[in-house]
Amino acid sequence: MEQDFKVKGSYLDYLTQLETNKQKGITLDIATVKTATDSSISAYTKVDMAEKLKQAEMNAELAKAKSAEVLGKLDEFKKQLGQYLPQ
Repeated sequence: MEQDFKVKGSYLDYLTQLETNKQKGITLDIATVKTATDSSISAYTKVDMAEKLKQAEMNAELAKAKSAEVLGKLDEFKKQLGQYLPQ
């Protein structure tokens, strides 16, 4: 009788270990898919960040050009005013 309990206990331990291994396999599968997905996303993220950097650089250059244009117009306006100011 005691032998039957030992055998049944061993069998239940085996089934428990089998389920644990299945769960670990599922966890590994999910981790593998997550790693592959994250790797794909990182490639796009790098491209996105590089493009944002380029856009920021272009916006800075555009802002400099606009500032220079406005400064030029201001200087021209001051010159025009100069002819009307008493000397």
